[in-house]
Amino acid sequence: MRPSRRRRTGFTLIELLVVIAIIAILIGLLLPAVQKVRAAASRSQCSNNLKQIGVALHNYYGVFKTFPPGTQNFPTSGPTDGTVPVYGWPVLLLPYLEQDNVYKQISPDTQDLSTVMNKNPSVLKTQLSVFICPSDLGNLPENDNRPFTKPVAMNFARSNYVGNGGNADNTGLFDLKKTKLGIKAITDGTSNTLAAGERKSTDGAFAALWAGTNNEGAVGTGQALWAETQYKMQTGDFAGTAPPPVAWAFSSLHSGGANFVLCDGSVRFISDTISWTDNIDPAGTTGNTTGTFNKLGHRSDGQVLGSDF
Repeated sequence: MRPSRRRRTGFTLIELLVVIAIIAILIGLLLPAVQKVRAAASRSQCSNNLKQIGVALHNYYGVFKTFPPGTQNFPTSGPTDGTVPVYGWPVLLLPYLEQDNVYKQISPDTQDLSTVMNKNPSVLKTQLSVFICPSDLGNLPENDNRPFTKPVAMNFARSNYVGNGGNADNTGLFDLKKTKLGIKAITDGTSNTLAAGERKSTDGAFAALWAGTNNEGAVGTGQALWAETQYKMQTGDFAGTAPPPVAWAFSSLHSGGANFVLCDGSVRFISDTISWTDNIDPAGTTGNTTGTFNKLGHRSDGQVLGSDF
């Protein structure tokens, strides 16, 4: 009888190493693709958040015949010197963003923000997904870059979406004067004027707050609620200022630009290479002295947008 041959049941070390090498190569090839898919999904969800904000702005407009003011305090006859906290424009949109329960807990029409900070601070720490860009999810839910000390020491929940404050103070959709603007005030056209856009929470950008703000220290009355286009997107470059005030700028963690919603409710991804001019003429009164990005921030400068939009 012939002796039976024993069948080999395992791999040699060389074969195992070859298999591991092939798997490593495949992972190396697939990882960038997976990252691109995730980045695209995050950018798409971010765009959808801004779309919801745009719809909410128009639903608010349908009820009140104006867009919401940049800030609102209760009672309206109370202090206006910035020493007390005031509600931000996102609070007024909560009923139109399926956040009616949060709105009722805050009740901005019957109590001031200081009262909420004392009686129900947890609601002001609530992270609302509609105000968070998925690309920025890894960062802290509370914006500790903008701490409150009055009337109590606390941090508010952050937001990645800031309103358009203009190409200079009070030339956009939102301002410090609690002005309620109608569509007629946007003489450049709602499809040519920004309503809101992104701000990341890294690299000194400080993100934003959805609940409100006041005038104390790093909280900053305006920059906690809106950005201005006289500050360059992403970097915050401004009139040679060093370091650049990136906390006043629009910015994002998306590659190549940021998402914006315009006053007509449409959403656009705007490249961070869009033409932009340093702060030469923020009011736009001396002719075509500003870039396309500057013009998008101004609701009534009368200038024609550039071809890069």
